[in-house]
Amino acid sequence: MIAYVYRDDSDNIHGLAIALEDENTTMNQTAAATAASGHISVMGATWRLPSIDDWKKMFKGCGNGASLNETRVNYTCFNAKLVSAGGTAILAGTQYWSSSENFTYLSFDGTQVNMSNTDVNEGVSSNHVRACLAF
Repeated sequence: MIAYVYRDDSDNIHGLAIALEDENTTMNQTAAATAASGHISVMGATWRLPSIDDWKKMFKGCGNGASLNETRVNYTCFNAKLVSAGGTAILAGTQYWSSSENFTYLSFDGTQVNMSNTDVNEGVSSNHVRACLAF
């Protein structure tokens, strides 16, 4: 699903797509990064784990009205868009890896996502993985 699109300073169009499904299993952050980058290649684009900024832009791009400075936002509109695109919604009570430093992950409850969690085990915990395609 195309989550957001923008123009850079040279007027080139870029964006981010999010996979419609999670990877098959939960995993540590290193394995998650490898799995996310292992999707079928697309010319001029890169599969990877989304950063915290990517996640924020995806939530904002789906129309939740959140500021990019917030660390806790409503994600129900994001889930609705995933389902409308034929994908699987993110389930409440799950955690997803980001590619951001300090082993940051996201915690989803029934309507809110907290994007400021840090894995004290330095990325060895087992979390869900949803790849994104940067273009």
